[in-house]
Amino acid sequence: MESKFASRKFILAAFVLLAALGLLIAGLIDQNTWSSFNTWVIGLYITGNVGAAYVADGTGYSSGGYPSGGYTRAGDAACAAKKVQS
Repeated sequence: MESKFASRKFILAAFVLLAALGLLIAGLIDQNTWSSFNTWVIGLYITGNVGAAYVADGTGYSSGGYPSGGYTRAGDAACAAKKVQS
């Protein structure tokens, strides 16, 4: 079983957040800068995970958005059923 904490994105984000914490403790950056930096790093990490899942999804959403009827729960169920069958 693969650990969810072994991804390159997670390791990089954790390293950068720890580096920012070190800069805060050393007094090289202030609390507002640290907070803003953490917001950006976590936001980029989440965006990267969503983007990777979107590209690797394979349900058709990555090839042009939602089904022609727009966003519906039925459309999600149909795409999930299609994924299970393949």
